[in-house]
Amino acid sequence: MSTPKSRDPIAVTTADGVSWLRRAVTSDGRGLYAVAGVCDCPEFVMATLPELAEHGLAGFEFGPFAAGEVSEGGDD
Repeated sequence: MSTPKSRDPIAVTTADGVSWLRRAVTSDGRGLYAVAGVCDCPEFVMATLPELAEHGLAGFEFGPFAAGEVSEGGDD
């Protein structure tokens, strides 16, 4: 069975300034997000993009990264 892929952003910033990173992908391709800097977060407490949108979205980062990979920044 192949790993599910997502078209959701790899990073999201909510209107309150909190940064969220995509850490997993559901079987139907929805990204699951945890607060940036949290090392261990069970899937049942992660948030989906629509759930984060309820709090207001301020920014996104897209990239060719698999779930769990984090961009370190820099020039691409």
